[in-house]
Amino acid sequence: MLDFDELESNLKAGEETTRLKAIKQIITSPNMGEEEAIRFLRILNDPLKDSSVAVRYYARKALSRLRGLIKGQDRHLILPQLLDENAMIPTEAAPTYVYGSKEFWFYELGSIDYKMRVKAVMAICENLLQKEDAYVKVRELFKSESHEHVIATIVKYLPRFKRKEIFEFVVPYLKHEDWRVRANCIEGLETLGDDRAVPKVLPYLTDPDNRIKGNALRYLVASHVKEVQKAVKEMLDSTQEWMRDSALFLLNKVEFSVSEELLLYSLRDESPEVVRKAISILSQQANTAKSRGALSEMAKNSKVDAVRAAAAEAVQAIDARLG
Repeated sequence: MLDFDELESNLKAGEETTRLKAIKQIITSPNMGEEEAIRFLRILNDPLKDSSVAVRYYARKALSRLRGLIKGQDRHLILPQLLDENAMIPTEAAPTYVYGSKEFWFYELGSIDYKMRVKAVMAICENLLQKEDAYVKVRELFKSESHEHVIATIVKYLPRFKRKEIFEFVVPYLKHEDWRVRANCIEGLETLGDDRAVPKVLPYLTDPDNRIKGNALRYLVASHVKEVQKAVKEMLDSTQEWMRDSALFLLNKVEFSVSEELLLYSLRDESPEVVRKAISILSQQANTAKSRGALSEMAKNSKVDAVRAAAAEAVQAIDARLG
């Protein structure tokens, strides 16, 4: 439960990051009712004139949200002087840096545009891995960042620095409310390569979100083959065709030695489209007599013309591969 007294105090804090976090909480908190809206509308004057461009920017958004929460009130009486036309004008000119330089990306980590913060995190983690200050700059974002797209980018890219301590920063985000953050967190942990993450990721093999499940599958296939195969088999047994189709998408991302039996199992699917997709994967990957035999049988006996034709082409592809 949000402590509104603490929130009001944080709006007046000396640290910009604290004020910024507080103003964003006003925008996003589900606990903000009409009474609280009136309370915080009365004290938004200072945030709207804050020395920080970012605080002023989000204060305007908070103003809009709070006014929308109030019913039956004369909002103009509550807000006698909050509409400041100059609220978005910086108190001093922003520094000018060469685009793409380290200083440029460091500066953009504080951009009011979340898309620029995403780009900055990616650029730093792709190009400045040898710079200690770059690592610290990105890591420190965990203290202040609230936008789920940016958080998703941080948990995916920060592990490229390969610091052992990163595990402790990233792993809590496996439980983040946003599916994108959870999916990227698994990718980041795979990049980090810390074995402590394996038992943490294992439960996500049965996650209802396909991207999360797929990332967990790719991460764990080397260490938990049976568990991975079981999870995909359950998808292939689903009554929903889209789920079975998703299982094939996942099987196309793992080693054939792991996927062969499941792909052959899919050849019995009631949907010709699912069968054709399984044939397509086998056509590209199969290198065993067992797979060739199953496809050859299907090329002769399937009742669906398109399936017979696809199976015949797959047999030819396998023969060419096997020489």
